[in-house]
Amino acid sequence: MSFTPIDWRGMAIAVIIAVILQIGFGFLLGPYAIGHMRGSFEEIVDLTKTVAATTATLCIPVFIALPILVPKSVPLIAGPFALVAMLGLRLLVRSWKTRNPVGVQPGATEDAQRVLVFGAGEGGRQLVRAMVRDRSRTYLPVAIIDDDPRKQRLTVEGVRVRGTRDALEQVADEYGAEVLAIAMPSADADLIRDLSDRADHVGMDVMVLPPVSDLIGRPSLGDLRNLDLADLLGRRAISLDTSAIAATISGKRVLVTGAGGSIGSELCRQIMRFGPAALFPLDRDESALHAVQLSLKRPGLFERDGSLLVDIRDAEAVKLMFADVRPDIVFHAAALKHLPLLEQFPYEAYKSNVLGTLNVLAAAAACGVDTVVNISTDKAADPTCMLGYSKRVAERLTAGYAV
Repeated sequence: MSFTPIDWRGMAIAVIIAVILQIGFGFLLGPYAIGHMRGSFEEIVDLTKTVAATTATLCIPVFIALPILVPKSVPLIAGPFALVAMLGLRLLVRSWKTRNPVGVQPGATEDAQRVLVFGAGEGGRQLVRAMVRDRSRTYLPVAIIDDDPRKQRLTVEGVRVRGTRDALEQVADEYGAEVLAIAMPSADADLIRDLSDRADHVGMDVMVLPPVSDLIGRPSLGDLRNLDLADLLGRRAISLDTSAIAATISGKRVLVTGAGGSIGSELCRQIMRFGPAALFPLDRDESALHAVQLSLKRPGLFERDGSLLVDIRDAEAVKLMFADVRPDIVFHAAALKHLPLLEQFPYEAYKSNVLGTLNVLAAAAACGVDTVVNISTDKAADPTCMLGYSKRVAERLTAGYAV
């Protein structure tokens, strides 16, 4: 067996040409001119294009040079090997930088809040990467949980998926997690409530990523916020057109039935902000009326303060009272609303929610009231109980008087 001696002069010339071509194409095509994240998809693509261009161009002098610089197969073999070596080195650098970020103090992780991330999708991965690369080390991801069985062995930046939501308590206890981060912008209210209840059992705080519609670009650490009531309800707060409300109420005489109840009393407080000419809280409960007057910062002495002690079941009393105060706008919030009680006493629901509403509508029509707002309930949409049926009839009565 014999080996052809290596032509070191030809090899040196080929290496010099390859280095010059690699640097030139590197700056021309991107990997050396653009600050890509080490090991990112964009850097891999640019590096592959650079090596391919270098290999193809190097083949020209190697194939035509006389005497032969190196065997003609060398560029074709060396190109892929060089690409693998460069990619491997970059991945090692990225892995080291991920675990040893620049500017992070050695003991910073001791003060960081330990976070259990729910969701190994794109949102969860972006959030974990943001936490790992955060120089301030405010949060430290310790584990991920996800209900998708295909993601149970996934690792993101060294943080592994450790189970489903059923294992939340166990994983939180094992890794000392203090915060549950729900990294699913598409999570619905049922899922958030379930996770919140599970986290509450082990004393964890809950934070969420906002819905996709509220995000600009990819999820980041700055998007993470505390859980609020809107997340649990599954609907966002509605912004009111205060200018339109003020134009409707300002300078008008407003009457609110059921003013002593939770809805009626709040209506009175909100209506007072828009400067009505007069506000008439109406209720059959004198104690509730007194509480409303005090909440409106009135003396509560029932002397010329507009309080109306009337039962809406009494048609004649309602008619006389409307004729006396002559309201421009009526908010009808008086109703019986406790579902179990109304199932036991359905006739009471009929007398208050149906006949009472009819009395208010008839008195308003007789006095020429401009606007009547009937406060209803979601149970009237597809009624299955006495509360729903009675409020549904009240809605139809209101619609009938509106024609």
